[in-house]
Amino acid sequence: MIQLNLFSSRSLLYNEYMELDQYFTKSDVANRCLELLYDKLPGIRNKSFIEPSAGNGSFYSILPKSRRIGLDIAPQSPDIKRADFLSWEPKRSSQDKYVIVGNPPFGHRSKLAIDFFNHSADIANTIAFIVPRQFEKYSVHSKLNKDFRLIHSQELAENSFYTPSGKDFAVRCVFQVWTRNETEHENMRILEAPPIVHPDFEMYQYNNTPDALKFFDKDWDFAVPRQGYEDYTRREKHKNRCELNKQWIMFKVKTEQARDRLFNFDFFSLAKKNTMVYGFGKADVVMEYSKRYD
Repeated sequence: MIQLNLFSSRSLLYNEYMELDQYFTKSDVANRCLELLYDKLPGIRNKSFIEPSAGNGSFYSILPKSRRIGLDIAPQSPDIKRADFLSWEPKRSSQDKYVIVGNPPFGHRSKLAIDFFNHSADIANTIAFIVPRQFEKYSVHSKLNKDFRLIHSQELAENSFYTPSGKDFAVRCVFQVWTRNETEHENMRILEAPPIVHPDFEMYQYNNTPDALKFFDKDWDFAVPRQGYEDYTRREKHKNRCELNKQWIMFKVKTEQARDRLFNFDFFSLAKKNTMVYGFGKADVVMEYSKRYD
């Protein structure tokens, strides 16, 4: 097992909780998320609600009692039905009848959360989920049902969850509202792959693989760690200063201004956009750099 300090005063065993997604949403967080949903789409208050991985009922307990369904493969409340949501379908199939809300299991690289979303899209016209921060990226958006528009995405506090034993558990997540229906809200969905190049600099990415060793022999100015619990203030200028068991991005700048900008870049904040293990890629760098300077 790997022990990690996850933005919490308590240190937890990563595998113990993440492999089975054994952590729950705090009740005040669920309440705020539901109010945000109602605020964005007031007309859904009279719909029926499904919480597909209800756990101990963080969302289920605050949904309208006569119009709610709670499901879980290991329910923690007698009112919640034991069922695998991915193979479950409601008796009534009208997509406009249901709204699906909750905190689905994430899985490796958000695979389960994506599966939960796409099965939800077969059942309902509106989906409101707490999801990993990867759901802010094109790599996930490109895998979701094409009919849905993202109308709200909000970062949650890192201590929004707790374990079955009551300990705070920190996961970097967002609360998102997606809908198939036409609304006045801006569509925040990323429809095209983001650029991975910029005219101010070149990048070479070493992913701790033999094939990537060649990038150290390129002409570059400095390297920065790109994944893991690393010191993201490091700016290494020589290959022999870069440990080969770590992952790196090497920068070749085109101007002195670009050098100053990148040398003083907050790569730690960029790395925190991953859900559990810190990390960033070329697209993240280009997006943040362009946002600041273009």
